[in-house]
Amino acid sequence: PFLMQKGVHLIDGTIDLVVLTTEGIQLYDYKFSQATHSELQERYREQLHLYAEAIQRLFPTTPILSLNIIAISEKATQSVPIETDLII
Repeated sequence: PFLMQKGVHLIDGTIDLVVLTTEGIQLYDYKFSQATHSELQERYREQLHLYAEAIQRLFPTTPILSLNIIAISEKATQSVPIETDLII
């Protein structure tokens, strides 16, 4: 769990999985969804970018390597990457 101030807002959240390696950080968030890759990317992009910002405040010199949604449904489990080009 984290709590961070962004402007006049307090943002709290829980990151499901943070993998810290010698190369950098990978973030994973689990969702139960049958949505398409593009729907998941659009729906959760801002959330994962906020998670990345919170983690970067804790590890300011460690790069964020990837942001990923793990989408779980009755049919399959899939990893959906979220672009990281907007991460500070």
